[in-house]
Amino acid sequence: MASNETAPGPGFTADEGTFIGFITEAVLYGIYVVLFFMAMYVLVWIRRGPVSKIMVSVTVFLFSLCTVHFAIQFANAYQALMLHPGNSISTETPLLRTGDILLSITDFTAELVLIYRLWLVWGCNYYIAILPFLMSLAAIASYMAVTGIVAQIDPSASLAPTIVVPLGTASFALSLAVNFVTTSLIIGRIWYMSRGTSIARRDRNDAVRIATGVIIESGALFFMFQLLFVVLFAIQHPAQAVAIEMCIQIYGIAPTLIIVRIGLGSSFDQTTVRKSTIRFTSAPPNGVATIDNGATDTMHSVEKSPTSKRDFFGSTTFSHTNGSIELEDV
Repeated sequence: MASNETAPGPGFTADEGTFIGFITEAVLYGIYVVLFFMAMYVLVWIRRGPVSKIMVSVTVFLFSLCTVHFAIQFANAYQALMLHPGNSISTETPLLRTGDILLSITDFTAELVLIYRLWLVWGCNYYIAILPFLMSLAAIASYMAVTGIVAQIDPSASLAPTIVVPLGTASFALSLAVNFVTTSLIIGRIWYMSRGTSIARRDRNDAVRIATGVIIESGALFFMFQLLFVVLFAIQHPAQAVAIEMCIQIYGIAPTLIIVRIGLGSSFDQTTVRKSTIRFTSAPPNGVATIDNGATDTMHSVEKSPTSKRDFFGSTTFSHTNGSIELEDV
């Protein structure tokens, strides 16, 4: 839902904004379709181990929401431009109001994916995720309230009436705050986990790939588009009609990119741990044991000690108890 129409830009109307927004959404939806089928291929056929029903379900659900929203916008544009030429394409209708509700649900679902990513990166810490989750609930509740108020006071308004702009701005700003907090915490955690590891020592070519991975991982793409929309909404610029149609597809694209990275096992977390039990082949007389790693069929030598520690990347934990060693390899 866009904001008040009393401050149009020079030569830029709500109808023009809605039409351009429809075109940009069509382009982004086309990109999303390709990405969705790639995601399903990764999750169902390429992903190692059992298929994650939760990730598949969330991916399909987000795609369904974005598809229905695009279908609503297409139907609105077709009716206004082809069936009833001369009608305003930006006039609010029950169909477009349904699209507004879908927007809030898609935003909320995308934020849940981002919060889930935050939870994983921070070692499944519920305390770190509870505040963003509550903020996200407050954001969707306030947006639903805005939609209901507009339906009561001016159901056919092309843009949100002035009276609800403060509440609408607060709602979108709260959602933006969720993205800012989660993005910052994810980036900070990834940076902390990668200090002094092989990630920090890679060459310049890998630096670009790592930076891209961090941006995808943290949902920064999600954050940037929403920031653009909130600013345009707050200053009551008609270009918000373009930004909001772009946001709905980004709400699907950004979480899907995150889900694909999780599915490929290339995300920055420590959620997958493989364990193998290693036993001494003989009693080590000199404090050095020869061990057989059943996971890799290779021989190693390690110093005999009760325990050995490890960091988050690339190193290994050996636990020695009564002639046996447990290896945790991430």
